[in-house]
Amino acid sequence: MLATVQKDMLTNDLTFKYVFSKNKVLEDFLKSFFEYMKIDINILIKDIIPESYIYANNKRYKSFFGDLVVTLSDTKTLSIEMYSNKFNKENYNKSLAYACRLYSNQDVKKKYKDFSQVISLNLVEGNYKKINNQLVNTYLCKNKDNNQEIDDNIIIYLIRYDLVDKIIYNKDEARFITYLRIIRSRSVEEMNKYAKGDKKMEELMEYVRKWNEKSNREGFIRFKNEIKEEGVKEGRKEGRKEGLRKGKEEGVKEAQINTAQQLIMYGFNEELISKITGLSKDKIAKLKK
Repeated sequence: MLATVQKDMLTNDLTFKYVFSKNKVLEDFLKSFFEYMKIDINILIKDIIPESYIYANNKRYKSFFGDLVVTLSDTKTLSIEMYSNKFNKENYNKSLAYACRLYSNQDVKKKYKDFSQVISLNLVEGNYKKINNQLVNTYLCKNKDNNQEIDDNIIIYLIRYDLVDKIIYNKDEARFITYLRIIRSRSVEEMNKYAKGDKKMEELMEYVRKWNEKSNREGFIRFKNEIKEEGVKEGRKEGRKEGLRKGKEEGVKEAQINTAQQLIMYGFNEELISKITGLSKDKIAKLKK
C-alpha cells in the first residue's frame, strides 16, 4: 500500500529533502547532472543544509526557507528546490530571489568580485510562460538589449522532470535521466524498476523505504491520536448534551413537584393536579403525605 501514497514520493518536498540530503545520494545526482550538461565541475560536497534559512537583511525583506543548500569544496554554493505543483510566476520569483539572496549573503569581508558562484537547481513541472520547454533550461544574467551574457555569478536551472515521460526508456541512457525517472515515479515499485542493479540508486531506494516507514508510522500515530482526541471531544460534547438533558429533565420534575405542592395547599383534588402537572396520582398522594 505504501507504493500508492503520493506524499511519500520524491516529488513531495519533505520526502525529497530527507532522501537527497544524504551525502552519497546528492553527490551522485549532482555528478550525473553536470555530466549530462557536459560541464566540468568538481562535485565534492563540503556541507549539506536541509531546510536552510536565509536571514533577511532588513525587516522589510522576506526571509527564505530552502529545500537544500550545498557548499562544494571549491566554495561554490548550490541550492536545490523541489516544486511538486505546476511551476508558476510565484515559484519563478521565489527561485530567483532565493538565488540572489544566497549570493548577496556571502561573507561581507569579501569584495563582490570575489564572491563565489551560486547555482540554483529547480526540479519543476510545467512550461512556465512557454519558454522552459527543454528538459534542462538555463537562465543567466544577460543584457536586455543585445542578449549578451553579463556574468555567470548566478545560474538558474529549471529541470523539467515531467518531460521524462516523453523519453523512451533505455537501460543505457544518461544516468541523470534515470534519476529523473525515479523522481517522477508514481510508486515505489516503479522507482525500484529503474534503480535495480545500480548500487547507488538502490541505496537511494533504501532511504525512500526508511522514509516511508517513518512517515507512515508517524502518520499512523498521528491518526490514532487524532481519533482518540476526536473521541474525547465527542465524549465531552455528548457529556455536555447528556448533562443538559438530565438537568432539563430534573428541572422539569422539580417544577412539576413545586406546582403540585402549591395546588395541594390550595385544596385541588388529585385528578386535577395530575392533569395540570403531568404527575401520577400516586406521586401526588405521596406529596400530600
